Amino acid sequence: MKTIISRILTPIGTIFLLGFGCDTLATMPKHAFVFVNDNDEYIAPPFLMHDGFDDTRLINFYADAYKLKLKRYRDVIKDSEPHNECREGEYYVQEGRSVSGSLLEYLGVLPTLKPRWNEDGSWNY
Repeated sequence: MKTIISRILTPIGTIFLLGFGCDTLATMPKHAFVFVNDNDEYIAPPFLMHDGFDDTRLINFYADAYKLKLKRYRDVIKDSEPHNECREGEYYVQEGRSVSGSLLEYLGVLPTLKPRWNEDGSWNY
């Protein structure tokens, strides 16, 4: 009986441990706000703003003050390019948990990670 249990649990435990070495990555949702400059590059609000990027009113004010267009990511994805420094700084992605960490989060053992983007399109950075 012990050998049957160990034959079942050993591969499961090995896969679970290997899962800690596999990280996940969340990409920017299509409803997120981005600035678009005159060169048709989209820019993450946290890249330019020191604070207030979690408030849509302040994001709009900043866009008006600096003569930037404010658009949803879904509206610029085909016609614009990402700003190089934002891409290199990984502003458009959020590192998630490992595969095993995601399983533990799903089971309620670990708390849910705070997403980088809010439902209204503003940012948590």
